[in-house]
Amino acid sequence: MEENPTGKKLPFRRINTVGKGGFGKVSLFDNHAGEKLVIKNAWKNDKDLEHQYAILKYLKHRNICSNYLCVKGKTKHDGRFGIIMNYLQDYTPLLDTKLRHLPVREKIIVANDILRKLVLLHQNHVVHGDIKPSNLLANPYLLQARIIDFGGAVRFRDDKKSYRPRQYTRTYFPSCRKKKEYTWEEMCDNDLWALGLSFLQLFHMTHRFPEGINDRNASRANRLLRRKLKTNVTFFRCL
Repeated sequence: MEENPTGKKLPFRRINTVGKGGFGKVSLFDNHAGEKLVIKNAWKNDKDLEHQYAILKYLKHRNICSNYLCVKGKTKHDGRFGIIMNYLQDYTPLLDTKLRHLPVREKIIVANDILRKLVLLHQNHVVHGDIKPSNLLANPYLLQARIIDFGGAVRFRDDKKSYRPRQYTRTYFPSCRKKKEYTWEEMCDNDLWALGLSFLQLFHMTHRFPEGINDRNASRANRLLRRKLKTNVTFFRCL
């Protein structure tokens, strides 16, 4: 990963907007060589982008996230600060129709690939903080996955005993685990909880838990996913 030390606007041509939300927008660009890139801009607060850039620069790992290239600079399009990343063609969100209609055995391959990458992320002392299907991309042809959007990510620090989530999506946050601060291990468990919920949706199992996952049915949900993925990972751990 590298920065644009000159501060000059980078010569990219905007094609269209590929996503936007409360944070800002992600646009598709190409450069003079015809290579496609995506640029992430914030609506207001560049500090969140600075945070994401710092996390991605620290990770430097192709197998975790989508950012093979990560440049911090301005573009000719609007002159605003942005994070410039490689475009992942044919990668779609986890609950996209192309992925939801895959045969179960292929879904299992994708799910295990995501799980390996999340474990690798934790081993690199980073918690994602906002795991959900839209932040989990997969290629239905290669059956490979990438984790994206590190705006809620938190790094482990030796001098910290507790952490506060930077941001999260309420639907994927464990209701039985809500408190103001968490230990590092609990932060990792929150990631796994959100991943477990995403997998239940991928495998069309949410109807088995109409009241959601709680301390009464967490063990059953864990057994279902462990059996499906042939893993001993605990996804749902209540406090």
